[in-house]
Amino acid sequence: MLTSIPVSAIFVIVGIAVFIVMCMKGAGTIPSAIVGAIIVAIASNAGFFASMFDSFLTGAAGFLKIMLLTFASGAIFGGLLNATGCADRIGLFFANKAGVNLSFISMYVLVILLASAGVSPILVVAFVSFGMLRQLNLPRYIGLIACMGSTLSVPFAPTGINMICAGLMGTSIYSAPVLSVALCLLNLVLLHLYVLYLVKKARAKGIGYDPMANEPQARKAEELPGLAISLAPVIFVIVWCFVTINVFHWSSLSAGVTGMLIAALFLFIVLNKNIKGNKFAILDTSVKPVVYALVCSCSAVGFASVVKTTSVFEAIVGGVSRWNISPYAIAVIGAAIFAAICADANGGASSFLAIMGERLISAGANPGAIHRLVQVSSGTLDTLPHSGSVVMFLTLYGLDHKSYKYCLVSNIAIPAICSVVGIILASIIY
Repeated sequence: MLTSIPVSAIFVIVGIAVFIVMCMKGAGTIPSAIVGAIIVAIASNAGFFASMFDSFLTGAAGFLKIMLLTFASGAIFGGLLNATGCADRIGLFFANKAGVNLSFISMYVLVILLASAGVSPILVVAFVSFGMLRQLNLPRYIGLIACMGSTLSVPFAPTGINMICAGLMGTSIYSAPVLSVALCLLNLVLLHLYVLYLVKKARAKGIGYDPMANEPQARKAEELPGLAISLAPVIFVIVWCFVTINVFHWSSLSAGVTGMLIAALFLFIVLNKNIKGNKFAILDTSVKPVVYALVCSCSAVGFASVVKTTSVFEAIVGGVSRWNISPYAIAVIGAAIFAAICADANGGASSFLAIMGERLISAGANPGAIHRLVQVSSGTLDTLPHSGSVVMFLTLYGLDHKSYKYCLVSNIAIPAICSVVGIILASIIY
């Protein structure tokens, strides 16, 4: 029988395998997710058509509804930071003030600043890092790891997974502050040690910077706006989110989106003369790649939604819910498993918390601690070769899956260590 646990397990494994292989062959996340979902839907308890035209679409649309405004407003703000030269000015300041080792710390700081401001830091930090890597004569894969690894577990960021956990757990993006900061610092320390190891190894092998064919050129220093006005919009969004959430009790989504749009309007008006070419086209140019990344994530969530309709998924959920271990350990292990199934941290976290969130709280777990542990642990096994975020990062840095091996340390091993430490700290503190 196709819907039995053993048979559905085979179809799920094959579906995930096809998903991975197609992505690694360059098919892209969206078609790969659809083909993988078709395979899994054959063994669905809901039936093939209900799985594809109800479960898949409902899951994808639900995620789009939650994240569209966050992604779009972040893309507009990030795009204007680039177009006005503010991102260049910030990056140049860090590069001039830091040596070889400290240059990467400046990247982490920039990631935290932008993420805390509600902006997806990926595009901005990548653009800034190219200039730094050129000056240091280091290969692009080191910049990839520094950027990719530092985006994990950023505390208090009104974006992405932090927003998802806050919404589903009824918490705030500022929940469990001690645990959040401790895990972020541990992640950055371990990441920096790994980055320094890669630098030393690259120097020993004589591997230097290899520019991409269409690599954007940074502007000259005299063409850039001042440092104060470049940092002002970022600082504004950080302060805006903190005040509106904690004083006026706005939702994290409302605070993040409005703050970024106000800051974007400031950039568009005050630094309009710095924008080259069609000043309105930059908005469309900024949003397009980010929205594509969002649709990729939605497709992964749709795939996960089809997996949820199978008997093997129900068996996994039942098995996880019956674990007689700490609810904090369940949160870490369960979120990692769900992220692996979804090939996406956002989709994995949302799926896991929707099913297990209330059960963990009923078991006596602190909601804020669960929020933070799921945020960290879902960023482990989501970093599989077919993950949309992995493909996006590799593409952005002009690399292929040959560089994926470095991600195994920065985005799987290190977050796994942080997750284990998080279980211990949560058990002690809460």
